[in-house]
Amino acid sequence: MSTDETVDRPLDRPRGRTDDAGTGPGPEPATRMPVAITTATVADAAQLAAVAAVTFPLACPADSLPEDIARHIATQLSAERFTAYIEAPQHTLLCLREGDRIRGWSMVVLEQPTDPDVLAALSISPTVELSKFYVHPDQHGRGAAAALMRRTLELAAGSGLPGVWLGVNQENARALRFYTKHGFRRVGTKRFRLGDRFEDDFILEQALPGAPGNA
Repeated sequence: MSTDETVDRPLDRPRGRTDDAGTGPGPEPATRMPVAITTATVADAAQLAAVAAVTFPLACPADSLPEDIARHIATQLSAERFTAYIEAPQHTLLCLREGDRIRGWSMVVLEQPTDPDVLAALSISPTVELSKFYVHPDQHGRGAAAALMRRTLELAAGSGLPGVWLGVNQENARALRFYTKHGFRRVGTKRFRLGDRFEDDFILEQALPGAPGNA
């Protein structure tokens, strides 16, 4: 499922994660290139890992231990892990590109959830998981995150499944506002392990267009 979109208009200033999100330099005053949204390939793995290392810490609660964050990045967001994600048949990654630089990404997973908390909370089945969604801070305020979300939801809808869900840390108010703005609603809670402790996540879902019974 290949996608491509160009964006050059400001819209909002979202940030957040689904199970992870980052800091970085603010917007430069100079004129910028439009961004494009494309499907990731294995050649993008190293750049995706670099962006993830910047954005993941922003999704974590303030009291998260730096060593736990670093371990998660090293084990779950390395270039090798991204290669595995990209090659997995039920995973599709989208890249937000500005010229030759990746400035954000999302990942859609067609495998069905097995977490008992998720299964108990969801009202739509079968479903698509929006597993990860990150945009580099230097893209905030440019409409890039909104465009990436639109394209991600189009990708999810293209699966033909009736719903999409995600998990987001309960302390990530900015991400919660962003996801609510884009049609998600809170349906339950789950836990996300970071290091030796569990973080508390909200479970959000929404119906996808085109499925039987959905407008």
